[in-house]
Amino acid sequence: MKMDGVYSLHMPVRFLIPALVALVTSSCELPWNVTDYEPYSAYTHRTLTLKRPAFLYKTDLGIYLGVHQDSDNDLERGVHFANNVTPERRAAVLAYEKARHPKPPHIAELPVGTRLWIHKVMRLKDIEGGGFNVDAFGEVEVPGQAQPVRFDYHWGYDHIGRAPWEDDSVPLLRPAGYYGKRRE
Repeated sequence: MKMDGVYSLHMPVRFLIPALVALVTSSCELPWNVTDYEPYSAYTHRTLTLKRPAFLYKTDLGIYLGVHQDSDNDLERGVHFANNVTPERRAAVLAYEKARHPKPPHIAELPVGTRLWIHKVMRLKDIEGGGFNVDAFGEVEVPGQAQPVRFDYHWGYDHIGRAPWEDDSVPLLRPAGYYGKRRE
């Protein structure tokens, strides 16, 4: 664009910036609040109780709710075994995974029957891996403490596992999608 005998790029650039921003962000997915969508809405905004023992642990990023590995089946769901893996290979991989991922020090043990509340569930696209992380945020009553403690629970990556507040009738592993039915 020519203004007073001088070419100015200011006007065309001003119009290109929104188009460039739209182009760059169109391939990125922002965190998606799935709190009010199935299956997550069944657990949010209500009092829940632990069906299995759990614990709280602290990292540099905050306080997390962890689940005790009751059996190799719980750990196995995270390793994503195929059905045709030999028992010897399965045992070797499970032993390796247990050694590679030791449990962090617990700051509180949470017995069966402990009350908790899930306030928000977020689904976040993993740009590098291509999958989705699903995290639940809530509060839990800690025995011996007057106030509930806020926590983050990593529910899964692409699939969600059976959470410690879910019944045994819930599958160990299921898709981490949200099914479009929004609670009003």
